[in-house]
Amino acid sequence: NPYFQTEGAFLNISLGEKDYNRFINQLKGSLKILEIGADSGWSAANLAQKHQVTALDINDHLFLRDFWLQKGRYFEAIQTDMHELPFQKESFDLIFASAAIHHSSDLKKVAGEIFRVLKKGGSFMFLREPMRGKWARSDFGRKQKTLGVSENLYSKEEWQAIFQKAGFRHLKIKLSYLEYPRHRKYFLRRAKKNLLKSLPILQDLTVSDYNFTGKKLKKEV
Repeated sequence: NPYFQTEGAFLNISLGEKDYNRFINQLKGSLKILEIGADSGWSAANLAQKHQVTALDINDHLFLRDFWLQKGRYFEAIQTDMHELPFQKESFDLIFASAAIHHSSDLKKVAGEIFRVLKKGGSFMFLREPMRGKWARSDFGRKQKTLGVSENLYSKEEWQAIFQKAGFRHLKIKLSYLEYPRHRKYFLRRAKKNLLKSLPILQDLTVSDYNFTGKKLKKEV
């Protein structure tokens, strides 16, 4: 894909390194994990060191799984659409995604599918999902859309309401850490991040990356 051949195309992955490592370190025991939007499988291979992992994506980058198999990192790989998950209900302990769920054109359907395949007492963790503040205006994803990438921008309130309606509880939305390189090229981005942390009211005026978590209760209320 020509988009990924441009300079800095993978910067968005390295930006979330601290949030990702924090997520990895908080996992306890051996879990059955579904990663949505797993792409080339770099994260699934990492998770597979301690957990039973299924990697899902609609693109064929998943075929790079052979690279990880040669390194002794085994995980299942399924090329399919996130809107119709091909699993029985209550199949996974954890659903994980990194900057992937916003590519859905039907967030309600995805939320329902995630709830269906998640075990009771299970949870989801979405890292670095772009979300729009109440009064934010943006041409988000314009470049990617010209290359045929599905880009959708939902507000924080929409994410919260949709997943709550799907049945999830203990929902939390927090700003992603995003550690930008110490270079003048990223000065404005670092300044924006610091302002959003110090003046939360500005979050309603911007599009920013957030971490979103929620839980499926062991007993329905």
